[in-house]
Amino acid sequence: MTPYPTPIIPNQWKVLCQEYMAAKVAALNHKPAECFLALDQAFELGFEDINRLKSDPDFKSYHEDERFKSLLNTK
Repeated sequence: MTPYPTPIIPNQWKVLCQEYMAAKVAALNHKPAECFLALDQAFELGFEDINRLKSDPDFKSYHEDERFKSLLNTK
């Protein structure tokens, strides 16, 4: 069973995954504004896997960032 909700709009799952991957690329390229914009968009599309986000090594450098903490606490 997937931890993600059933897509509401066509291709929502695909776009959600693209936003998550865009956030990873931005994080690896040390672009925090782009990273958090993409993560916000992924969450708006239904991303809910907090454990994946916490354990993803690509986001490790942002664990102390207030924006990261806010995502973990409000979603």
